[in-house]
Amino acid sequence: MNCLRNSRRLLPRLLGREPLQAAVGARPPQLPTSWYYSHVTSHSKRLEVLRSTPGSFIRHVSKPAIRRLPRPWPPRQYCTSPTSRVTPLVFRWYHNPWKVAAAVSVVSVAALIAFCHRCLEVVPCTNRAHFVFLSPRSERELGESEFAEYKEEVASQILSPLHPHSVRVRLIADKFIHAAQRGLGVGSRDAVILRVTWSHQNGKPWRPQPQTSHLHGLNWEVIVVEDELEAPLSMLGGKVVVFTGFLKDFSTDGEIAYAIAHEVGHIIARHHSDITRSRWVPMPLSAYFRKKTEKEADHIGMLLLAAAGFSPHIALAFCEKSAKMAGVQTLQQYHLSGHPPYQKRLHFLSQPKIMEMAMELYREVTSMNMVTERYFR
Repeated sequence: MNCLRNSRRLLPRLLGREPLQAAVGARPPQLPTSWYYSHVTSHSKRLEVLRSTPGSFIRHVSKPAIRRLPRPWPPRQYCTSPTSRVTPLVFRWYHNPWKVAAAVSVVSVAALIAFCHRCLEVVPCTNRAHFVFLSPRSERELGESEFAEYKEEVASQILSPLHPHSVRVRLIADKFIHAAQRGLGVGSRDAVILRVTWSHQNGKPWRPQPQTSHLHGLNWEVIVVEDELEAPLSMLGGKVVVFTGFLKDFSTDGEIAYAIAHEVGHIIARHHSDITRSRWVPMPLSAYFRKKTEKEADHIGMLLLAAAGFSPHIALAFCEKSAKMAGVQTLQQYHLSGHPPYQKRLHFLSQPKIMEMAMELYREVTSMNMVTERYFR
């Protein structure tokens, strides 16, 4: 634009003509921007410069009026949106990596405490802490539904409640259920099993107490199914299944009693709800933890055997007989099986600490039964 204005001024001079008088109201020619920042401060020099400028409106007056010259035009803004105000940088706590790490640590510890408070439980009789992924209510509901489906599948194989096998198994199971409820303080004040195990394991008052609330109001069910399977099984919610194939090989009351006590031990310890039995645990690791739970069920089963009035040595005889029938496991069978060999289970139950605990419980229960039969019957 400045080039066009300069060409309009130079063209009349080159043709020898004077420029026409500017129209009224026309914008005076712009002076160079550098002129406003010149070092000329004298008023007379400013007038001489203005008069010598062609097309200027300044006339020759004796006392020219003092006129404030306009400032240069502001720089052009090429953005259509208004300019945003730059806010000063404020230092926050999350800019410090040490404070961020401390906050993450506090949140992680709080989440871990909440998880432990909800999912961490102590197993009765062994006082082992473990994590469970099912609440007692969910465990009962799931157990009822699974047991109903199982009974529909084997409905033709379930023996009648009046069958001799069913009557015999139910009478033995009732002894263990009653001994477990009485010994663990479910519906009674004297929890003899908890008292004996707590004293032998040097239980501290500040340690969490064993979890027995899942046994209150539990719907126990024991059925006999006609099948060649040799090992009884337990399900969620106090369900126990005994097979006729097992009754053929183990015919004495003591052997049947220990097998049922072992399955009741799984239910007391809530092994079916243990977090190590969830689907995300890989198979080799799951087999390792299953072996641990089987040994724990053997331990609880021996204590229940003593609490029900059976000699703890029956458990040793059962494991010895089962070891002879099972034979020696190969290395592949040992790693893939969820049950440890009976030789190791026999060695585990033969430990002096476990045997002393079971024998003390057996003597105490036997003496209590003698007093009850003598004076209260």
